[in-house]
Amino acid sequence: MSLEKLPFSVYNCFTEMRYGGNIGAIVWNAENLSKKQMQTIAREFKAPVTGFVLNKQKKTISARFFMPTSEISMCGHVTIGIFTELTKNLNNGKYDYILDVPVGKMKVYVEKFSKKIQVMFDANLSKEIEVKVDLAELSKALKISKNDIILNTPVEVIDAGLKHLFINLSIKEKIQSLSPDFLSLKKLCKKNNIDTIACFAFTNSKTLKIRDFCPSLGVNEVPASGTTNGALIGYLLKNKLINLKSQTLIAQQGLEIGRPSKIITKLEVNNGNIKSLKIGGSAVPSHYGYINLN
Repeated sequence: MSLEKLPFSVYNCFTEMRYGGNIGAIVWNAENLSKKQMQTIAREFKAPVTGFVLNKQKKTISARFFMPTSEISMCGHVTIGIFTELTKNLNNGKYDYILDVPVGKMKVYVEKFSKKIQVMFDANLSKEIEVKVDLAELSKALKISKNDIILNTPVEVIDAGLKHLFINLSIKEKIQSLSPDFLSLKKLCKKNNIDTIACFAFTNSKTLKIRDFCPSLGVNEVPASGTTNGALIGYLLKNKLINLKSQTLIAQQGLEIGRPSKIITKLEVNNGNIKSLKIGGSAVPSHYGYINLN
């Protein structure tokens, strides 16, 4: 493929609904692009993240990920899109791959059945970092009362590549009604070196409602985020909000901004030890085309 013309795909990720989920752009055969060119193309797409597939060797796929203003080390929702596109014409069955990204190599698992494709990828259990956030300032920025926060589970920051502040609110209706002051949230994030502010509530023992605000990254709210949900598992385990056992959790996200999403998190535990943490979901193609570089 000439550098003058490269194919691209755009997917709605972490959803089974067209125009739901998070938008992910994918540029194929991008191995000869410079970092500057990738950043320029990502800025042109204006998708939350654009993935560049550099190499496809049997079962190993190399990729880099760019937001409109900077490169990031990993992107869950674009990963869902990449492997949905790679397997869409294969027979029903299970397929394993390796995704090679700047943070290292990770396993990707694809299951295709009855024209439906589900993509899961391995994630590392995240770690807590010490950040003391002023709850009065946080409540004011979120436009809620301090009494809306479940204070017997702390407001904490979990580092999963990005730094996520987690806030346990009482009921899903409180999550749905949030209308933050994004300028104040951005200032709070910059002040505390936080990337996203994630408010969540359980709707039942296996399902959560979550909204993830990211004004310091240039996006007020993302409709779906795999890294945030992976970090949330670390928070839930640390604060004993879920038991240390094999289980599947479903996060509902994005409905309030018109892009309903479903993120699946699978925790596998053996003899009291975490064997694996997988995050994933489905993706729906939006459009295809070619990038003209010259």
